[in-house]
Amino acid sequence: MRLLDWSSLQAYLIWAYVGLPGGSGIIQNQDDFRAWLLRKGQVRVTVGRQNTVATVGQWIIPAHGTLHYEFSPDARVISIRFRAAWPDGQHLIDARSHTLLDARRFPALETTAKAMARIVSTLFPATGSRLLRECTDYHTYLGLQRGMTDWLEALISALEPSDKLVFPPVQVVDDRVLAAAQCMDRLPLDQEQPISMAAESAGLSLSQLDRLFARHLRLTPRRYFDQRRLRHASDILEHTNRPIKELAYELGFCHPSAFTVWFQKQKGFTPRAYRIRLKARHPAAEPAG
Repeated sequence: MRLLDWSSLQAYLIWAYVGLPGGSGIIQNQDDFRAWLLRKGQVRVTVGRQNTVATVGQWIIPAHGTLHYEFSPDARVISIRFRAAWPDGQHLIDARSHTLLDARRFPALETTAKAMARIVSTLFPATGSRLLRECTDYHTYLGLQRGMTDWLEALISALEPSDKLVFPPVQVVDDRVLAAAQCMDRLPLDQEQPISMAAESAGLSLSQLDRLFARHLRLTPRRYFDQRRLRHASDILEHTNRPIKELAYELGFCHPSAFTVWFQKQKGFTPRAYRIRLKARHPAAEPAG
């Protein structure tokens, strides 16, 4: 693929830690990945009819869907949570089935994961799963980006012999679509006219942008921007106690009720019900504290 195509990959770290996992629980509506290396004990993961047990020395990346997980009482893990997706929403890794990897065959995965976890635990010891909302300087940001890039490179190398990697067809996405998508990725979430600004940045009319997005990404520009807002809203509701009214205004809604209607249409739950539902379960393999 071209460098331009690679630059459209949305890949970033959400957390990294070494230690005790989260016992057992359920994760729904996954839009990112969790990778667990079992250093001790085992974990059973179930999605639909797929039931897999990972033991000491194995990495497991659970499939997407409603995930049921159960760690043994003696389990110890390296846990990496990350996002890796293309502009059309396809994930870099085929998420239809669990992924198991032997840590001894791919030692770079563990080495780079430990390095990332060390940076996080040293500089953000109490951050938990809120790493993306931490303030830092550019040097620290670049250090984390390098760590994530090194780990992702090791993961891609491990998965290359299989059919687990998902790449868009070479040069299939129009350069103007990529330019518009990258513009929307940089805009504030409360931007009043994100589609107009994206069209202008790509040198397109609104109708041309709609047609090109439908052809290349199979979604509308509005849907693309809304997916970004939805990821942010879901993350805030899951990991913080911030007022829903405050979140609604942050996302550009003129009234909290409009945000509630929009969120329920996307997720099937009101923001309040979504938060309660997630808080009721134990978070999966999240950093202690």
